[in-house]
Amino acid sequence: MNTLTLPSSSLHWARIDDLQGSPSSRALQGAAPEGLLHIAQSDLPLPVESLHGVCSVTPSGHIVLCLIERAALRNLLEQHPALMSLSPAEVPAFLGTGIAPHRFQLLVGAFEPPQLVRTRNARYRFAAALLVLAACLISVALARRTIAHSHAAAAWDAQAHSARTLGDQTLSLAKLQALAASARDLRELASRHEPKTDATQALAAALAAMPSPSPDDHAALHSLRITQTDIQARLAATNPEALLQSLGELEGWQRLAPSLASRPESTQIDLRWSKAQPP
Repeated sequence: MNTLTLPSSSLHWARIDDLQGSPSSRALQGAAPEGLLHIAQSDLPLPVESLHGVCSVTPSGHIVLCLIERAALRNLLEQHPALMSLSPAEVPAFLGTGIAPHRFQLLVGAFEPPQLVRTRNARYRFAAALLVLAACLISVALARRTIAHSHAAAAWDAQAHSARTLGDQTLSLAKLQALAASARDLRELASRHEPKTDATQALAAALAAMPSPSPDDHAALHSLRITQTDIQARLAATNPEALLQSLGELEGWQRLAPSLASRPESTQIDLRWSKAQPP
């Protein structure tokens, strides 16, 4: 037999009204604190040291104690070693509690069944293991993201530095065509891998990888500005028409109308690309 109920006459009962409505009293349920037993001592026929008690709170805020002699409880457990639940069959009407009898579960604290203790501890261990596993997974994910961001930041810094150090390097028409092709290839490659590389990073990488100019160069890059949505370049060329015709298209970017200004030795060309809007 796993469940047993006792007549209310075989138990001791007390009601405490002094703590009615206090925040601490509303949370009381289960094993009765020792302080409550001493408060109710005047209403009990035996010393509180010989009693085991549980408590509950009525809807009106009264604290009700249900107590049993420790020796009698030990005898019951010896007679019913498989006992898992012990509660009164009813609550005395004179208490006017409105509390269900099963809320006065006497097998708590030092008298809690070992099977329940083992089951609860197993649940706690399992929950703790899940928390540790979740913490490990989150730590690994954060570490990987941090490493990826660090690598991306270092790569971007290197590319930006390389773009800044280009200065007035001279570009041939063939190199400008190779530059556009490299940007397209890098963008296509980045679209198939994570994290995705922005087109401005691809362009900076292509510029950084550009070889040294050859003697037949006749176009010079004076300035380069790269943002997330805009690319601006200023060049000087002796043959601007051929230069403009040789420029390829950058996928995902729209080339705006160039601006030309004549100089004594060459023609200044201002080029601009803007981020293409999705269809």
